[in-house]
Amino acid sequence: MQVKQIDGSLVRIKSLYPQFTGKEKLIADHVLTHDDINYQTITQVVNASGSSYGSVDRFCKKMGYSGFQDFKIHLTEDLALRKANRKSDSSSNFSGRIASRVIEDIKNTLQVSSETLIEEAAQAILKARYVMIAGLSSSAGTASGIEYRLNRFGIRATSIVDNHIQRHQAATLGKEDVVVLISFSGSTKEILATGKIAKQSKATIISLSNYIESPISEIATTSLVTGIESDPLEAEIASKVAVEFVITLLFNKIESLMKNSRQLLTKTFEATADRQL
Repeated sequence: MQVKQIDGSLVRIKSLYPQFTGKEKLIADHVLTHDDINYQTITQVVNASGSSYGSVDRFCKKMGYSGFQDFKIHLTEDLALRKANRKSDSSSNFSGRIASRVIEDIKNTLQVSSETLIEEAAQAILKARYVMIAGLSSSAGTASGIEYRLNRFGIRATSIVDNHIQRHQAATLGKEDVVVLISFSGSTKEILATGKIAKQSKATIISLSNYIESPISEIATTSLVTGIESDPLEAEIASKVAVEFVITLLFNKIESLMKNSRQLLTKTFEATADRQL
């Protein structure tokens, strides 16, 4: 699986958070909740977070930095931006604050997205004999939306939101087929089970989650990622604008790669044109 190096230090922490050890999560929590972290020494971070020198070093290297000082240098710009955003949020109205959060989610998603992986996913879908889209709970609507768009392009696809049926169908797929697995956390047990069965069936697996490193990314052939900021309690109801942004990137790429995309869109449009006044 190909993974893009993330530019923003704070976004990188949130994307890698599920993969951190207990001590590393203490450090991550400390960094995310303190705006003066770039002024602190490694000893201060160790004492304040309840971690150790070794944990701080491993945390920085897991993030892709040579050490604590290298990490702080790259963090400074992110912290300045975070302070500016908070100042803007505090002076805006409710709608403005929500809009700012959504815009920030899209910016974060741009940092973790890879045009190479978008094209890789689009190519796999275009070559597929059949596309199965699997999603549960809040991801069910996303799965249905992808099915609708694929059918507009004449691509045979079905969204399945029942896990038993997902597993049954995954077991009957082959190497000519594609499975799109959708899980915000990237660790939904039922979706992972479907993915493992699909992998045994030799199907190509495309995952869509909010974390660049997660169990679902490990079994995926191609992993698409969003950068939505939300705590676990809000994950189910968090804005899905960033998810739709990634899906829009994918379908724009599909359209650009299909030679007869406009003809197919015209045909599918005309098929229901008589339903409009």
